[in-house]
Amino acid sequence: MSLSVFHSKSPQQGFTIVTVLILVVMCSIVAINSLKDNIIQERLSGNFQKKINARLISEKGIFDTFTLLNNKLKADPDLTLEQLINGISDNGSITGHAASIENLNYDVSISAATDELQLSSNGQRFEGLSTLKANYTFIAATAAEPAGPGFDGVVACETMNIASSITFDSYDSSIGSYDSQTAGEDILVGTNTNGADASKGRVEIDSGANVMGDLKSANDIVGNASVSGTTQTNYVSATSCDSLQAVDPLQAFMNDHGGGLSDLDLTSSGDSFHLDNVAGNIETAELFAESKQIYMYDNITIKDGELKVAPGVDAIVYVKGNLKMEGTAKITIPDNSSLTLLMQGEFYMDSDAQVSTPDYGLSPEGNPVFMIYSAYGGTGVTFKQKSDVYAVIYAPESVVTIESEGSIMGAIVAKEVLYKGSGNFHYDVALAAGGGSNNSTEEATESKLVFNGWKF
Repeated sequence: MSLSVFHSKSPQQGFTIVTVLILVVMCSIVAINSLKDNIIQERLSGNFQKKINARLISEKGIFDTFTLLNNKLKADPDLTLEQLINGISDNGSITGHAASIENLNYDVSISAATDELQLSSNGQRFEGLSTLKANYTFIAATAAEPAGPGFDGVVACETMNIASSITFDSYDSSIGSYDSQTAGEDILVGTNTNGADASKGRVEIDSGANVMGDLKSANDIVGNASVSGTTQTNYVSATSCDSLQAVDPLQAFMNDHGGGLSDLDLTSSGDSFHLDNVAGNIETAELFAESKQIYMYDNITIKDGELKVAPGVDAIVYVKGNLKMEGTAKITIPDNSSLTLLMQGEFYMDSDAQVSTPDYGLSPEGNPVFMIYSAYGGTGVTFKQKSDVYAVIYAPESVVTIESEGSIMGAIVAKEVLYKGSGNFHYDVALAAGGGSNNSTEEATESKLVFNGWKF
């Protein structure tokens, strides 16, 4: 009898290989994901490096552009902001790159508003981009404030007569125009014979006056005045009344230039003449040991016309005869300009005439914006104007008569001062030897860029 054995198949047959295959697949997935992570991390690192390089090249763009601007300012300190930008770029943009690395570039755009300058630098390294902005303030160059010529107020070399109740005070034109609320007391009113002939140095006050400063007389003071400073008689000044030492040089000049001159007539409405140191009766002459361009005329008559000084011009006009301003006559002196009159005859300003001057009493060259030198032996200067006027009158050998309703700003030195007008007098301390507030402190400065901060 034969015996047969039956072997049945196990339900778990082949499970091991399936398990192994599953594990292999899972490991492959993990490995592939790890590779992907590594690739992503590598790309992130690369992008970060590109971003850092772009940031560094954008910084280089800022520094390179600032160096260009700064070097340009050092070469020419008087440039304006617009001139500075145009001097280094035609289209307001600067480009550059790293010296030894390819594809590492910057592009800097320059923009300005008023005195503010902004540099916007775009750096690029392949796909990496970075923008950096730097803000600056542009401070323009300033010239040294000119020193004042050395006047004290209203000074007569022999006699002063104040026939009206007016106020004498001071202000500083280097700070601003006259304001009665801030009027100062830095004025000298009086006589100065420098001890030569004190018997003539009398101050006569007929109707009272308000002197917000010092009242000093080389002889005595007749009449009463309200004085906030020092009142002194028998005053002896340390300096001559001709403090500028101008009488003898001016007389010598006039003796040398006295003939063959013509008249200038501006007698109708619309008549005007520009003093530009180019057109007109101009001669090059020696004045106060300097060679000057000087207009030479016999007489000047302005009646309803206008005499204008060109911008930026310090004009000098010699008048052998008289200069008369009548009707609606006008003299116009713009900013940064001045007019100096050398009068051998009389200067006369009628009631409706006007003189327009800058607020600051000194031009950039240090000249009073409107100055009258008078060498006339009688009444050399007469003011009758109704409007306010700025004038420096220097007439140690002439009589100066003030009959104006308008106020006068400036300074007066004269042989005799007759003050009959109702307009007050405001001495400009910028005309003192040390100058005004700005004159004593401000020095010339160069243009510069001041860093204000970054903007990311």
